Amino acid sequence: MSVCTTTIRKEEKWRYISLNPSAPGMRGLPKIHKTNWPIRPVINWQNAPAYRLAKLPSKLLQLHIPLPNAFSVKNLVYLMEDLKGITIDQNTKLASFDITNMYSNVPTDELENITKLISLHQNLDDKITEDIISMTRTIVKQNYFQFQDKFHIQNVGLAMGSPTPSVLSEIYLQFMESTKLYNILLQNNVLGYFRYVDNILIVYNDHSTDTDKLLELFNNALPTMTFSTEKEPEDSINVLDIMLKKIAGNFSFIVHRKPTTTDNIIPSDSNHPREKKHAAIHCLLNRMDSYLLSRDAKERERNTIKQILHNNKYDPSIIEGARSKHTEKQRKGNSQIWAKYTYTGK
Repeated sequence: MSVCTTTIRKEEKWRYISLNPSAPGMRGLPKIHKTNWPIRPVINWQNAPAYRLAKLPSKLLQLHIPLPNAFSVKNLVYLMEDLKGITIDQNTKLASFDITNMYSNVPTDELENITKLISLHQNLDDKITEDIISMTRTIVKQNYFQFQDKFHIQNVGLAMGSPTPSVLSEIYLQFMESTKLYNILLQNNVLGYFRYVDNILIVYNDHSTDTDKLLELFNNALPTMTFSTEKEPEDSINVLDIMLKKIAGNFSFIVHRKPTTTDNIIPSDSNHPREKKHAAIHCLLNRMDSYLLSRDAKERERNTIKQILHNNKYDPSIIEGARSKHTEKQRKGNSQIWAKYTYTGK
């Protein structure tokens, strides 16, 4: 069976998506890494009638209301670099704070006033501010979805699956962090506060900071949000896909895999295109190379990747070839979107 390829230009992409619009559909995704397997609702907005409209205010907000990102981290590499600048001792502890169901608990009635305040601070034109508020108000009301044969409306919070909530939730959280949480962090002598979306890492001194009190203050400051906390068990804590360890007055990083993680990737003998089969390999190698791992941690991760390749019928020596091709692709860049279709005859 052969494969034919074609190129879809970026400006033509929406023409194909919008041919048959439909209501956003919801499905349930079990969180198998958590106790009792709670269900995460997943809503697909990509074919919704308001999808393109929902992307427009996101671009306008990012263009006209640049966020300071004083407490949020862009990715884990930035987090590792920030942590390297913190001096720690035997009393330094780590704790993680999580926001439960963040999008659906953002108070939409406060967003309009917050956006107006930020727009005023940025000295935006009244017409631009009015357009941003109007579009945001319209998109916030697009919070319906379909499950099986029934249509439902979300009563509170931002619509999940829409392109806009990620920007609007950041506006809300960063505003609250700079106005309310900042004072709480100062008063409780917190050494470091780092947030990635809804995952928060706290670095504190055990003698001067009470994390239980801090949790209570967070929940009181943001009453619509529910924070939960987890303290470090033994000089280490897992944050997303890294393990932070305190060794000799410094932070050390190790790639962390949840117990539910499997070694399954597209096997070598699959009929998938080579680019698709190598995508997971590129991802693993890129993480190993970009994370600030020690020599021992990097060697351990390299051996893990080789084992994953072996379990999926790849020759482990493919690592060097895959890395060189990935580097060359990053250097050249790509201005087109490639789509592959299986050829099945006329």
